[in-house]
Amino acid sequence: MERRPYPEFGKKYMARNLFLFIPLAAVFFLMWRRWGTFDVLFFLLVGLFMAGVIFGLVWDRRRLRSFRCPQCGLAVSEPTITERAEGDPIDYFCPACGIIWETGLREGGD
Repeated sequence: MERRPYPEFGKKYMARNLFLFIPLAAVFFLMWRRWGTFDVLFFLLVGLFMAGVIFGLVWDRRRLRSFRCPQCGLAVSEPTITERAEGDPIDYFCPACGIIWETGLREGGD
């Protein structure tokens, strides 16, 4: 079984995290600035922030389950280690190519 590095997946993954984090940070900042007013705009910002967090969690789960082998294009829905512990690599095995793709991502801690 061959192992190959595929750091582009990890880089794209982190870039998309920034794509979500920056607007959420801006909404949180606006929400913080309006703290104490408890008007309609404040509650709209709270709702928007909560919706963004929920969207981020669902999107994150979906992205980790939608890996495509860069060699043959086969969709691989599960990382090689399904019960990961803190620090474990998030790599994917393509059964068609017989390659374990090393993404450079690691399981985060709590």
